[in-house]
Amino acid sequence: TTTEARTATTTLNDTSDVWDFDSADLMPEADPDSEGVWETLPNLVTNGDFAVDSNWSKGTGWTISDGKAHADTSGTAALSQTISTGAGNTYEVTFTISNFTTGVLQPQFDGILATPTQINSNGTHTVLITAAGSSHGLLLYAIGTSEFSIDNLTITEYAIQPQDV
Repeated sequence: TTTEARTATTTLNDTSDVWDFDSADLMPEADPDSEGVWETLPNLVTNGDFAVDSNWSKGTGWTISDGKAHADTSGTAALSQTISTGAGNTYEVTFTISNFTTGVLQPQFDGILATPTQINSNGTHTVLITAAGSSHGLLLYAIGTSEFSIDNLTITEYAIQPQDV
């Protein structure tokens, strides 16, 4: 046992397959404890929870009651609302369909179809629509004989998350 300083003559090599810092340009963060925040994008639709019978233009066979929009149509009819958009921007439209019996829902911005173009089942659905201009009518077309309800409708600008890059 000694209290004298010792110098190692063996070269230490980074041989880890998991952590490889050789030639890495590591720069410490200004605040390493901060994990950042996710930006919450605003919902562009008004009364998407259908809490009241307002803010929507209802085509023949569409009604709003009990916190839902109801389609009971025998022909093509739209539930619509004008929203502000950015030309070329893509928007995520999310909604829940319940009480589906028959028909097809076709979401669009003034003739620009969503992807996917037609929905015909219960569940929560998300579609993407790219805007051509700065203001669009969101049109929820009930195609043909349709019977279903819609709730929890949101429209947000589609943003690529870091894991998508």
